[in-house]
Amino acid sequence: MQIKSLTLQNFLGFKGETHIDFEVSDAAPVILFVGKNGSGKTSINHAARWCLYGETKVKGVVLTKENLINRKAVSDSGKDQTRMSVDLVWEQDGTKYDLMRSWTYSPENPNGIFETKLRINDGNPESEAAANEYVQRFIAKEISHFFFFDGEIQEEFDEMMGNSQTAAFIRSQIERTLSIPVLNDAIEWLQSRERQESQAIVRASKDNDKIREKNSLLEKEEAEVKVHEEELSKAKTEHSRALIKLDELDKTLGDIASISSLHDEMNQEKGKISALNEQRRELLTEIREVLDREFWLPHASFLENIAVKVNKSREEYESALRANNDIHNQINLLERLRVEEVCPVCQQKHETTAASIKEQIERLTSQVQELSPEAMGQITQQSEWLAKIGYSSGKVIRIKNLLREYDDKGAKLAIAERKHRDLRLDMALHGDINVADAVEKVKTYTRDRENAKDNIAFHEKQIKEKKSTIDRLRIDINKAGNITPEKQNAFNAYRYLRSLFEQVKDTYAQLVREQVETFASDAFLEMISQKKFKGLKINENFGVNISLGDGQIEPVASAGQRKISSVALVAGLIKTVSPKSFIFMDTPTVSFDDDHTKSLYKWAGKSGLQVCLFLHTKEFNSKSDMGEFDGRVGKVYRIEMIDETSKISLER
Repeated sequence: MQIKSLTLQNFLGFKGETHIDFEVSDAAPVILFVGKNGSGKTSINHAARWCLYGETKVKGVVLTKENLINRKAVSDSGKDQTRMSVDLVWEQDGTKYDLMRSWTYSPENPNGIFETKLRINDGNPESEAAANEYVQRFIAKEISHFFFFDGEIQEEFDEMMGNSQTAAFIRSQIERTLSIPVLNDAIEWLQSRERQESQAIVRASKDNDKIREKNSLLEKEEAEVKVHEEELSKAKTEHSRALIKLDELDKTLGDIASISSLHDEMNQEKGKISALNEQRRELLTEIREVLDREFWLPHASFLENIAVKVNKSREEYESALRANNDIHNQINLLERLRVEEVCPVCQQKHETTAASIKEQIERLTSQVQELSPEAMGQITQQSEWLAKIGYSSGKVIRIKNLLREYDDKGAKLAIAERKHRDLRLDMALHGDINVADAVEKVKTYTRDRENAKDNIAFHEKQIKEKKSTIDRLRIDINKAGNITPEKQNAFNAYRYLRSLFEQVKDTYAQLVREQVETFASDAFLEMISQKKFKGLKINENFGVNISLGDGQIEPVASAGQRKISSVALVAGLIKTVSPKSFIFMDTPTVSFDDDHTKSLYKWAGKSGLQVCLFLHTKEFNSKSDMGEFDGRVGKVYRIEMIDETSKISLER
């Protein structure tokens, strides 16, 4: 579906008639709409949506026709009629479609006149019902938000990364668009005919004991299937209820994961505060016990100085004593040399004169230090006094370590209390609600969801096994029944076709998902700079994970990676639904960094889609950014608000 033109008349900010040409070449498929906030960029998106579906929304609220019609045009018309219309022309597989919706208002008829006309290849107008059917066939209303991507509310798309309810909705709408429900209807019809033929065989063979026995078993299995189907329905209802409750809490609390994390952090910090307070109390008790036991500790600094001086004096006295002893030993040796001709040390005859020996003795005698026994007695007395009061440097070190540890715990306590206070402030930003109660509900509903998932899996398995048993019983009944070959062939044909359709449906659904994954991965790799990624992994519900080069899943995707992934998924879905189609992207880079913005621009021209980017003037600089498109921009429109009216002009 390629858009060819869009014509607005008195729609929102566009007064009078405004024609926009979307014709571009395949080599340059990008169309840029550049303007300031409020200039009318988003109005073009609303116009296209309103034309296609007869309504358009802002944040889920439908805009009334009274809000869509240009107020200045109504004012200038006075009592006359004012016509608002949007004409959208597109092409699909070589066929031209021209859809026009209009609403004519006048003060005399405030309800106005609403009209819808669709012309195919310029033929006669189709009915409104037919027009809506054609639109639904090309772009189902339920998935239109993929084609009209709004970067301002990209959070809705980011939810696809992890919200199972949203992903399940996406799956159902994609399957609907690609006609998978048609296959389901065919399977159900064939099953009903198969059942009818089987019952006819039983009725025709009512006297056959073997068939009656088989039929009794079959009825028992069918009854059990119904029970499991009822339980499956209840489990699915419970699963949906849990998802709805989780979504409601998500809206109430914001980001549930963030709130849960905040709550857990608060509990951790609260526990840390309690533990630190307890540890400080224990340390304080120990410090007090040591102070009570060692009364001198308050004067530890003074006593430590005394101990240092005593130890220093003792060391000096003992050192001097050793030095004096050494000198006296040397003097004694010299005295022996005076009277002996042989040296007492080396046992050799010496030639030292008495005069030189006397001189050496006098020199050594002058080096002898005077040591006062009274001084040594005072040192000994001070040491004994310190020992009596229990002074010990080890005890001083111990009390210092206790005090240091107490202060360290106090510093950690202050940090924990400050962090707990900051977390409480962060939690307060989520509103005046009982966050603890809400988080507890999150855990409860998460548990309910997981239990429901387990029950769904169990009952689906039971149903599958019992249906397989039913199939075998019906085959046995068909073989043993006393019926015509035509009836047997009819039963076999219905059974074979039903089996074939089931295989086709499963294969088709798998191929669809693989196709989405291929297109989405190509888009993702075009827009992401890191080489470690292999692409995207699409699960059965069309939820998205980022795949690494080794086949593993990226455990914690960044905000930028999630946004790129959601855009890539949208692109993959569009190309799967319609290989050559369009996408309107309103302010797509509003939450992107520079690198991701440039990557998006490069992807736009290579995507194979008709990409229409609606950019704020601050998002796009024609001189510096145009080169990022590699020459693939087909048209650039400038939108301005002049005299309270939106004006659009072709810049290039």
